[in-house]
Amino acid sequence: MYTRDVMEKEVVGQQGWLVGKVKELIFDPKDWKVTAFEVELEGNIAEQYQMKKHFRSTRVPLHVAYVQGVADKVILNISKDDLGQVVSTAKPTPETPPPSSSSSDSPASRQD
Repeated sequence: MYTRDVMEKEVVGQQGWLVGKVKELIFDPKDWKVTAFEVELEGNIAEQYQMKKHFRSTRVPLHVAYVQGVADKVILNISKDDLGQVVSTAKPTPETPPPSSSSSDSPASRQD
C-alpha cells in the first residue's frame, strides 16, 4: 500500500461514526515505519471533545494501535468514549509544519 492510497480516506469508529479524514502519515525516522495517522477531525467530533478551532480545522495524531484496518476507509478499533480520551490527550498537530530555520538565516548569526 502506498501513502497516496491512505491520504484523504475517511476515518470511522467501531460503530461507523465518522471521525475525520487522514491528512498525513507520521513515520518513525529510525525504523521508517508509520506510527500514526494525522486525522483532521470532523467539526462535530472536535466540538464534542472541546477541541474545535476557529477558522481552521483540528488535526490530531492517532497511533496505529487504534487502527483495526484500512480498506475503503480507515476503521478504528476503539469506542467513541475511548476516542474521546485519546483525542483529548493527543497533542494537536499544526496544519503546516513550521519553517525550518538554518543557523545561517537566524538573526543572531547574521553580520550586517
